[in-house]
Amino acid sequence: MDEFDIVVIGAGPAGYPAAVRAAQLGKRVAIIETAELGGVCLNEGCIPTKTLLATYRRFHEAVSRFADFGIECDPVSPSFGTVVDRKDAVVSRLRGGIRMILHSHGVELISGTATFTGSHEIRVTSTNGSSRDIRGKGILIATGSEPTSLPFLPSSPRILTSREFLNLRELPERMIVLGGGVIGCELACLAAQSEQTEVTIIEAQPDILGTLDEDVRRLVKRGMQHDLRIELLTGKTVTAVAAGADSVSITVDGNELEAEILLVAVGRKPRTAGLRLENAGIWVNECGAIPVNEVFGLTNVPHICAAGDIVAGSRQLAHDATWHGVRAAEFLCGKFPDDCFDSPVPAAIFTTPEVGVVGYTETQAAKEGIECDTVLFPFAASGKALAEQETEGFAKWIFDPVSKRVIGAAVVGAHATELISEATLAVAQGLSLEGISEVQYAHPTLSECWAEAAHIALGSCVNLPKRREGKR
Repeated sequence: MDEFDIVVIGAGPAGYPAAVRAAQLGKRVAIIETAELGGVCLNEGCIPTKTLLATYRRFHEAVSRFADFGIECDPVSPSFGTVVDRKDAVVSRLRGGIRMILHSHGVELISGTATFTGSHEIRVTSTNGSSRDIRGKGILIATGSEPTSLPFLPSSPRILTSREFLNLRELPERMIVLGGGVIGCELACLAAQSEQTEVTIIEAQPDILGTLDEDVRRLVKRGMQHDLRIELLTGKTVTAVAAGADSVSITVDGNELEAEILLVAVGRKPRTAGLRLENAGIWVNECGAIPVNEVFGLTNVPHICAAGDIVAGSRQLAHDATWHGVRAAEFLCGKFPDDCFDSPVPAAIFTTPEVGVVGYTETQAAKEGIECDTVLFPFAASGKALAEQETEGFAKWIFDPVSKRVIGAAVVGAHATELISEATLAVAQGLSLEGISEVQYAHPTLSECWAEAAHIALGSCVNLPKRREGKR
């Protein structure tokens, strides 16, 4: 039986960086993957979604906005098959990059399905039925998640999860999305930007994207409804679904809707099938997720860690999975941090318009009894936003009213998913509005909005008219 210092199960955004980090620390490392390198993020999540979104965003702008910039062009139309080919090429290139990185660090890649036979022992079964037993002094579980289904849905090629949707060779004329969370809203925007798909989102909760503050949601909904003409049905219950050869019918509060495709985006669940965690003595909760120490990802078994979507309470974000995967690898290698700092986790939502959030939202702070103030700077007052005709949006700080230390931030509008990184650094370092306001920002840029918002809160903003007395 081969013995490794560290065995990593899963080569997604938690697993492969952890394997590389352990190898950097001088350990003999093996990584087990049953499917493609890169996990959900690379193969059926972040990368393919954003590649397709980038294409259709440009097409939508060409159709609906180029004339506003004085650009005239003949009618343009997308070739969805070619678009998908480009997506596949991007994924393939990044997949090859991961393989090269693992090889360069001496990580042994073992293809197959992992099953625990003991707390240190793992059996890997390949697709041809052969098996190999290995032993790990330390083990990291990073097998990710898979789409959640609903028991009342019939089995039909017309009913898809995000995985199947991203492999379509042609978009439908009519699509219904069940679920108004991040995945559902992003894919709804993708389809609507094609200018050939009518999209309806059905959400049981009172609103879509319920974790966001109301002012952020309001702008997102306006963009989705008015710019992309997406129909939003919130607070609605699906009572029946029937699938035919060419269509799907959905009964919502007594009304019947019909579409070519029903996209189910109601959440994800930990991918634990076949691992036989009980053989290693690993505890799981009622949802099948693994409870861990929040700092190191340590399970109840002293030499086994877990990271990523499989962890109880996971945020299901690739960058958070990477961060915790690397930390877990360092812990298993005997490298302990000097402190227990847990980085604030930004979220980037690629809707139309984009959203970025980090730290506390106003809503979350209120629920936890944390006193806070907020200040925002509108994109409409930004010279760069006006030049790019991207004036819908704002940057907002959430801060302590006494110390003026920022505890959260949100940005909605053009390039919000890029702008949130700067705010993440400010929240992570506990910067104050005074400190932010003293930094020079390049002009003209959208990132100036962060400094301008700080100046507003401090009464020193020179790029907005003076407020009238008593007016907020």
